[in-house]
Amino acid sequence: MLAAAQAILVTADSVNMVGEAAATGAPVHVYEPAGGSAKITRFLDGMVAAGAVRRYGGAFERWDYAPADPTEEIARETARRFLAKAARGAARG
Repeated sequence: MLAAAQAILVTADSVNMVGEAAATGAPVHVYEPAGGSAKITRFLDGMVAAGAVRRYGGAFERWDYAPADPTEEIARETARRFLAKAARGAARG
């Protein structure tokens, strides 16, 4: 369903929900209820700066952005951490 959406409205209580919506390339509007966490606010600020999401102001807008796809970055970081842990284990003997 997300892939067919012309626009998406999500709440700001889930980083995963926002990220999955931003992977579609459709405009993502984020509704932020009162009392949100600072961690999610920082994440949203980054997504807004990247042009992937906009805070919902009561009207749907249309804009284009490159869909978020952090797969390569996640794979590199996972491999880096795995190798670092393996090296620490080998050093201990």
